[in-house]
Parts: sequence; structure tokens; C-alpha cells
Amino acid sequence: QEIIAQEAGDLGAEGEETLKKAMAVNVMTSQRVTQERLEQKTKIDIFENAFRKIKEATGVSDVNEVIQKIISQEGTTENLMLLTKENQAKIEALNDTKGAMKARVEEN
Repeated sequence: QEIIAQEAGDLGAEGEETLKKAMAVNVMTSQRVTQERLEQKTKIDIFENAFRKIKEATGVSDVNEVIQKIISQEGTTENLMLLTKENQAKIEALNDTKGAMKARVEEN
């Protein structure tokens, strides 16, 4: 009778228990995969939104062009900082010269 039950598709108590455990694992895995997909979609949405803003700000749509533009702007910023420092030094030197000339004029 047990053989007839097995042939009819009856798993028996042990087989049913194994099947239930496998089903529970599949459900948990499915839920985890669904959650991971949602998290990945959220991250992608964040990156796409950020890139859209960068695209709007720079007027460039190609990633490589955006990178080039940022690198170029960094170089420009460094150059402007250097020029600012040099010009500040010139201003200070000219102010010193002005003060010395003013003192000479006041002596005479």
C-alpha cells in the first residue's frame, strides 16, 4: 500500500516536511531578492536624478564629457587661486611702495 501511495504521488510525512522547508526557503529567498531589486532600483533612481542635474548644470549629456568638464574646471579653479594669490602679493607690494612714496613726499 505504501508503494501504491508513492506511485500515486504521495510523498509521505518526511517528504512533505522536506517540501514545506524547501517552499519556505524559496519564499524567503524570493522576498529577499524582491527587496534587493527595490533597493537597487532606488539607487539607480538616485544616480539617474543626480546625472540629470549634472547634465542640466553642465549642458553635457555624455559621461566622459562631464568628467572632462569637471577636470577642466578643477584646473581653472586652481589657476584662478594661483592668480589671486599672485595679485594679492602685487597689491601688498604696491601698497608698501605707495606708503614709502607718501612718506617721502611728506618729508619734503
